[in-house]
Amino acid sequence: PGYLLGMDLAAAIYGSFMEPPISWNEDKAIGIGVFRAKKRGLPVRHVYLHMDDGETDTLPFSGNWSTYPFYSQHQLSAKSISCLFELEMKNPAGLVNDCYQHTTWLRDLHNGVA
Repeated sequence: PGYLLGMDLAAAIYGSFMEPPISWNEDKAIGIGVFRAKKRGLPVRHVYLHMDDGETDTLPFSGNWSTYPFYSQHQLSAKSISCLFELEMKNPAGLVNDCYQHTTWLRDLHNGVA
């Protein structure tokens, strides 16, 4: 879930391809901008990035930080992010298992719990 844009492409889209009509939804608007950029010949490369949407309560990954497969991960708590950062800085071979603490606020809001 999501996308990443390189700086050159983002600048080109913002500077040249966001003229009306454009969608009110930011994800659709970016998609329209990327479509327009490609149509006018700008090089756009699509690359699959392994991501975790954070929608499960199970550990999405168990093992060493050095083999962590995700480029993006959603619904992590501040504590989890800090823990993963510490592993990156001090112990890349350390286990990520103890770092995981998903936040459920988005899921709870969607399900009417919050």
